[in-house]
Amino acid sequence: MIKVGVISLILAITLIGCVLSDEILLRQERGARRQNRKLGCKYNKNPKVTACDPVTKTFNKTFTLKKGSEVCETTMVVTKPCNTGACRYRNNGPWSECDPATNMRTKTKILKKGGSTCEPTMTKTKPCKDETAKKRKNKQKKPCKYEKSDWNECDMTTNMRKRVLTLKNGDPNVCEAKKTVLKKCKKGKTGGMANQ
Repeated sequence: MIKVGVISLILAITLIGCVLSDEILLRQERGARRQNRKLGCKYNKNPKVTACDPVTKTFNKTFTLKKGSEVCETTMVVTKPCNTGACRYRNNGPWSECDPATNMRTKTKILKKGGSTCEPTMTKTKPCKDETAKKRKNKQKKPCKYEKSDWNECDMTTNMRKRVLTLKNGDPNVCEAKKTVLKKCKKGKTGGMANQ
């Protein structure tokens, strides 16, 4: 029991130490930036970045002086904690053609954001869609196309008017050859084009 408690205490102290060292590094960086701004030092926005040091769990960003007086350092080195967070990848390009041997397609993604533990590229795979099923589905989606007649005069007894639709394009086994569409007449209007 005592060993478990001691180990837990050591882990907690180590974790607190890591958090505090990260906070100290961030405060030092902010202080250096403020000091450089006061002196009128401007540095290039694209720094040279080192790899993550596995011992210190930090990396360096080296900025070169872009504009400023002789009081400015020619380079500014900023030390940051390594990002060991989630790997995020950028969607690059379309899916590959279907591989008939595996019935799978692939897509390669490039690392957008993540720590040194992240792979520089990631390949996603997914099963190929059944092309014949896709064609069948597309055929079913195509609606029946009709040629529309003009609306007839308003029938004063039913207050309705009608129009006949005749099949223009579509499968006659699925589509009706003729359809009749009924529509209420607009109030106060009778006959002709005014009733549309």
